[in-house]
Amino acid sequence: GGLMDKYSITITLPEEQDMVGVILQQRQNKHGAGDIPWWRVAKHFSIEAKVDGNTEYTMIVEEGTLSNEGATDRNNIGTAFLAKQNFDFESNYRTKEIRLCIWEPLNSEFTTEPQNLCMGEFGILVKDPTKNDE
Repeated sequence: GGLMDKYSITITLPEEQDMVGVILQQRQNKHGAGDIPWWRVAKHFSIEAKVDGNTEYTMIVEEGTLSNEGATDRNNIGTAFLAKQNFDFESNYRTKEIRLCIWEPLNSEFTTEPQNLCMGEFGILVKDPTKNDE
């Protein structure tokens, strides 16, 4: 599709959690050049959640940007690429349903024909119930 197509993933947790941030891990490339070109990793993301039992989504991160942080070797497609990137929220959100959207290739200047996007892992950071709010 087009460059600005948004790919949307809904994550339902087994029970409500106090979400205080997210971790995004880009796809790691261990293939030969051309199998899974690393320019397919995502540049932008948004996070929404149904908070406190509401049926409507609340926008938490409208346009987060992933970087080339942790890149091992941009010029060698076969090497592992990009570290986990953490995004802490300013407050916590009690939720069990989260929507992640990703769009736009991070390294689109390396190809004339960006195709679909990859994302390796998505994790949520939850508040430690043994600690008080700080």
